[in-house]
Amino acid sequence: MGAPTFAQYLLRDMNYPRSSIGVEMLVTLNGMPQRCDVAIWNKYRQAVLLAECKAPHIAISPSTFEQAARYNLVLKVRYCLVTNGQQLYCYHLNYETNTYTFMDELPNRQTLLEG
Repeated sequence: MGAPTFAQYLLRDMNYPRSSIGVEMLVTLNGMPQRCDVAIWNKYRQAVLLAECKAPHIAISPSTFEQAARYNLVLKVRYCLVTNGQQLYCYHLNYETNTYTFMDELPNRQTLLEG
């Protein structure tokens, strides 16, 4: 599942407003331009979720999580997600305790956009 497909899922199936979704977002990390596949912004224009999307034939691996973590050094979101369309892993980051918790499903729209 590439970034455009995941973005369409958010728009069509999850009813996210188009204005809250960024696709192929430029992220500058250590002076080098990188591209975050998908980011969701709340009503305050703060990034709250980033998604790293791989093609279905590419297995989710530790390097996929590391890639999302690198982008998050810049974005500092509360939720990260990695997917290849067959597997989806979403986790909540708690910056106060420096922990993360895997979730059974994507956080709902209200949780992301209102917070």
